[in-house]
Amino acid sequence: QALWWKNRGLSRAQAFDCSMAVPYRYEDLELDSGSDLTDEQPRRWPVGCRVGALLVALSLVALAVLTLPAAGPITEGRMDGFMSKSDDWVMTGVFTPMSLPASVASTAALKPEENTQDGNVCNDDEEKFEGICYKKCSILTQGTHKIRTTAFTCCAADKIEDCGFSNQQLKMSICGGFDVSGTINGQKGACPHDKGTCYLNEELFLGMCYKKCSDLTEGAYNMRISSFSCCSATNILECNPFVFSGTPIVKSEMSFNVGGKPDSGPHKPIPDLTET
Repeated sequence: QALWWKNRGLSRAQAFDCSMAVPYRYEDLELDSGSDLTDEQPRRWPVGCRVGALLVALSLVALAVLTLPAAGPITEGRMDGFMSKSDDWVMTGVFTPMSLPASVASTAALKPEENTQDGNVCNDDEEKFEGICYKKCSILTQGTHKIRTTAFTCCAADKIEDCGFSNQQLKMSICGGFDVSGTINGQKGACPHDKGTCYLNEELFLGMCYKKCSDLTEGAYNMRISSFSCCSATNILECNPFVFSGTPIVKSEMSFNVGGKPDSGPHKPIPDLTET
């Protein structure tokens, strides 16, 4: 069998020439199955060539494995330049690719700065009255009537038992006057709400926290007038959604009906943001 190439009528150079493919016969394999298969089957490469190709492939794999550890720090360094975790990530679990433009990077749902150890489940400038958070009477009246007695009245006394008709001040308006929440993330004049507060990139509307219209519209429509509508005017009376001439004052999209966190919907104020 060592001289199989002579039996084929081949020279030694032809037998070990890797550019040639050599047909094999079943008698080369000493097979006698008695089947109707033809004597000659598809061609194969010489054994020496196949062994050489295998050794070359194994050498390339070994070289790649040996060079991987050296490439690790380079890859890590490049990723560190692209993404970075700040202190905000530690607090919120949210981080943004630092190399993205500010117009593309989404605002993060960060916690507002609140005293969470003062026993007040409302914002720092709010007080709880009958389970609802209102802006403090002491702030609304510049310290003259510090005790809240109803949603619309504040009393100038040291304790509520001393409050009567003569020492109370009344400002009655739905979601106005004394019937308002505190300043939430720069927002003034919102309706009173359940205990807790919203994330920094959210605004309060009818007791629910939504992502700010200013963020959703890049500052073009800053006033929320419904769960899915934002207005470019500063006075809500000017926000007419049925004006179709020129640039619309109101922009409505179902995508505005979202919370500040990614893939989240509107939600009630979160008590853990004001008291722990």
